[in-house]
Amino acid sequence: QHLPEAHEDGVWALAWTSRDQLISGSVDETVKVWSAAEGQGERGTLEKTCSFDGHHLGIISAVPSSTGEWLVTSALDHFIRIWSLLTPSTPVRKLAPAPLESWSLALDKSDTLLATGTQKGAVHVWNVESGNLQCALKPDAPREHFILSVAFDESSTPADGQVHVAAGGDDGSVALYDLESQKMLYRIAESSKAHALPVRGLAFLRDGNMLATGSDDSRIHLYDTRSQNLIATFSEHRSWILDLAVSPDGDFIASGSSDRFAKVWDIRMGECVFTSPQMEDQVWSVAWNKDGSTLAAGVDDGS
Repeated sequence: QHLPEAHEDGVWALAWTSRDQLISGSVDETVKVWSAAEGQGERGTLEKTCSFDGHHLGIISAVPSSTGEWLVTSALDHFIRIWSLLTPSTPVRKLAPAPLESWSLALDKSDTLLATGTQKGAVHVWNVESGNLQCALKPDAPREHFILSVAFDESSTPADGQVHVAAGGDDGSVALYDLESQKMLYRIAESSKAHALPVRGLAFLRDGNMLATGSDDSRIHLYDTRSQNLIATFSEHRSWILDLAVSPDGDFIASGSSDRFAKVWDIRMGECVFTSPQMEDQVWSVAWNKDGSTLAAGVDDGS
């Protein structure tokens, strides 16, 4: 299905909820919720069911809770807003980090912690319920680089006593942090296995043992999170990789690129198994639905 005028400007954020609703966030400052038309089931034509207005600059990131009952968004206005998907109206809560300290977002598996990238190399972790900053995860040495992407390892929760957070920087670095100790475990940068340009996409595979990264160098890297080894490189895109999403079964990686294509990669085979038709503009966001049967792509022309 093609929604050519879903938004008035680029769609920079996409996410499917566990209730099979598609969330889209745009540079036009709106967040929209799409559901299958009544009587058509989950595979029916998508129709807009509601929208959220409140951000005053473009939407950067949109992340739904695991229950599909609420949603967290960030925007260029530097605010983080939490919205109810059950009773859409005004935001449930608003967080106000310092300017440029709420870029991409990630929720942990338990929906209690929210990670954000900052402009000075740190990852800020917020308590969702209280809205308080819980901690700042910082590199071992001060580094003035922007954290463009963050991801939680969903194979563990705070109750397990071990939670890992990954961060991708505009210097091409990838760092892994342990939340309990608030220490950086390692940083991959400035080496033959590192990216040469900004890392805009990050995604753990289901068991947490591998991490996929997408970069402006047009490459996707797959790392072993324990050994830090580079396992595979996927390099068929011809321009910046703007977003990554791992399928629910952990077998495939979807990528969106400024080359105007979305691609799907088979992790075990190590090859591209699907390439979309060329879009009218850059593909800023990609998202799988809950069973991995449908992939959505958000394009810079608003579709």
